Amino acid sequence: MTDVARAERDQYFIACLAFNKALAVAGTAQSTA
Repeated sequence: MTDVARAERDQYFIACLAFNKALAVAGTAQSTA
């Protein structure tokens, strides 16, 4: 695997984590509202 491919995969992984965290935060905000 090239460094570019690895960097792109890492970016995608980080984006997925951030998206999941945002969903979790939104879910808890709705349940507490």
